[in-house]
Amino acid sequence: MEHSDTIIGLPVLISARYRIVLDQGLCRKRGIPENGPVLTKIEKESIFIYPDVSEIPETERKYVTIGRFNLPALWAKQNRARIGRYAFLTVTESGLQVRMLPSTPRQCLQNRVYGVPIRIYAGNFIYIPKAFWFHYGIQPDGGNVVREEADELLLFRKFRPELFPDILSRQIHMGKIHVRAKWMRKSNLAVGDALWLYGTSEGPVASARPAYENLGDPLT
Repeated sequence: MEHSDTIIGLPVLISARYRIVLDQGLCRKRGIPENGPVLTKIEKESIFIYPDVSEIPETERKYVTIGRFNLPALWAKQNRARIGRYAFLTVTESGLQVRMLPSTPRQCLQNRVYGVPIRIYAGNFIYIPKAFWFHYGIQPDGGNVVREEADELLLFRKFRPELFPDILSRQIHMGKIHVRAKWMRKSNLAVGDALWLYGTSEGPVASARPAYENLGDPLT
């Protein structure tokens, strides 16, 4: 990954009172309750959410209700959060991270950003949430992408036939995209295995490694 690249997580809609819905797949990965107390650390550009039992200094107790979390009003104002816009949600080593801006490689390393957990399903398909596809201007049902492969890593770029009419593209069906059995074997992956999903300036990436471990990868 080039030094100038940036990384995003799952786009989540900001509703009234600067409320976001925490994806339960991400919450389960780090023990964040659907209802109950959590610990938060508010930084200039990031909010970190941890399980209530975490022993992390300089945290503040907040509450999650039916999976909903309210962004602090001052932080939202300082980060230009707006109702109807999207924040980015990712799994980190110890909890979840919320940002309005993409992470730089340095921030990704410092905060141990993993990405969004996804899985390889029977038939060698992965499901990428529709909000991810829409972020890149790609239709999640019937849209076409160009798939690039490296060891344990897949990059999906928007297919632009006006620029590269002869390049091979793949079609998305209801957010799902096929992955090659050959790539899975080469990457020592099988149906049921987990991957980490995150976004770069080029498009969505699915990786067997956390996002922060891919910094410097030649593919992206």
